[in-house]
Amino acid sequence: MILSFLAQLKFLGGVYLGWGVGANDTANIFGPAVGTNAIKYRTAMILGAVFVLLGALIEGPGLMSSVGNLAGDLSAGSYDPVNLAFTASMAAAITITILTYLSVPSSTSQAAVGSIMGIGIALTGLGGAEWGGFLKMAIVWVVNPVFTAIVAFIMFKILAKPVNYFIKSDIWYNRIFSSMLVVSGSYGAYTLGASHAAVTTAPFLKSRFFGDPQSASAAFWAAATGGLGMSLGVITYSKKVIETVGKKITVLDPFSAFISVMSAAFTVHICKLIGVPVSTSQAIVGAIAGVGLVKGVQTVNFNSLKLIFLGWIMTPVAGAVFSYGLIKIFL
Repeated sequence: MILSFLAQLKFLGGVYLGWGVGANDTANIFGPAVGTNAIKYRTAMILGAVFVLLGALIEGPGLMSSVGNLAGDLSAGSYDPVNLAFTASMAAAITITILTYLSVPSSTSQAAVGSIMGIGIALTGLGGAEWGGFLKMAIVWVVNPVFTAIVAFIMFKILAKPVNYFIKSDIWYNRIFSSMLVVSGSYGAYTLGASHAAVTTAPFLKSRFFGDPQSASAAFWAAATGGLGMSLGVITYSKKVIETVGKKITVLDPFSAFISVMSAAFTVHICKLIGVPVSTSQAIVGAIAGVGLVKGVQTVNFNSLKLIFLGWIMTPVAGAVFSYGLIKIFL
């Protein structure tokens, strides 16, 4: 009876990973808004928790298959598939927890994908993982921040003059874009839930923990579990990363913050629609850098960017290593 109960608790690995997404990535969406004092942290926390859950419930199930298939056949070895899913989620969560503690806006999607690849490698060697799907995702990961920077740069150039022409009052300027930041931040949190629910619980879905992996109900409950974890992360531990994203890359005014968040949310949503979960961290950092380049290269803090880029490189590798090591040592 006790062992059966404990076995059911393995899904908490997905909740823990979702917590890491909420603590790290959702903070990135509202970082510019809080960094410019457009909204209070508590408001950002509530909106983030609500909309990330909505995104997970409404669009989250759609990415489950493409992410889960990266692990290959979970029944290929002698391991319990649920144990493999739990180990992968814990490996990714440990990676994100460490980087969050270091205030590095890391990529939860990369950590999760790396840990899922680690499953396939542990089961049947390097040929066991789905390298074709991983390569597709890796290419999009590289393009993601660059594309977002370009989108932010273009949006800023197009909208800056009309905004400055029609809005003369500083009071109205702050009011309008504070409101717009609430809208763009909520949209960004929604796209985060939609694109990252799969990276938190797809291995559990593939292991049949939620039932038939092909059924809509199983995908929904898997996404709901990940969404709940993300919401908990927003509420409990998201404040630290906000300071890195909102204040340490470049100085933002409310209009610049709005452009940054909207560009990032748009890019993440587009990538979700083509079937690739991408990092909101990379997207928002790319957007902020793009806005900074409009104002001049000297406004961008490249030391902060170097630390962030280093975290991006380390994240998928660390996720795979932790996953492989935990499977070989403990399973």
